[in-house]
Amino acid sequence: MRKLNEALRREVLKTIGDLFIRAGFGKLTAVNFSLTINSEAVGLVGLPVITQPGEIGLHVAPSLGLRHEELEKLVCELTGREFDEGTTASLGIVLGYLMPERSYLEFPFSPDIVTEVAEELAAALVEYGVPWMKAHVSLEQILEELLNMRYTYRDAARLRIPACHYLMGEPDRAKSIWNRNFWRSGTPTTSSQISTGVSPAVS
Repeated sequence: MRKLNEALRREVLKTIGDLFIRAGFGKLTAVNFSLTINSEAVGLVGLPVITQPGEIGLHVAPSLGLRHEELEKLVCELTGREFDEGTTASLGIVLGYLMPERSYLEFPFSPDIVTEVAEELAAALVEYGVPWMKAHVSLEQILEELLNMRYTYRDAARLRIPACHYLMGEPDRAKSIWNRNFWRSGTPTTSSQISTGVSPAVS
């Protein structure tokens, strides 16, 4: 049964991947894809595969991300984290929450319905996922979501809110928020730009 599911997993991921590529996505790994929105923003898709012991079949719960390139490079610089082309994102959500169901959603695959379900998944990505990505390409749009704690979580927002202000040419506000959030906690950074209020270069 394990061998059957391994073979099914390969078939499912290849079928989905081929459909994503036709829709304009680039393949990063077997389970990670990206879509260039513009010069500043990249949409991301991850394909977590879920299997149940003793069952033939698997489920895929697509997760989406939107990365603002300059923002995430600054966050990685500040935290010392590694920048990952496939997973580093400014905002994220599971595809099902953007669909009419508005809930966590897994796409169930079995050997006889691979193409049918893969086409359904890819169509949902194009109809619901891509517009969400395109609606969050600017720093202003990302900042609004972060301030309202949408498509993010607390610790991620605390890092990105001052970074957004900094990149938007508001170094004093960025410094105030950064120091309020992190100065007392002793959070290490590899850059003193935000904590000292140095103004970013604006072209």
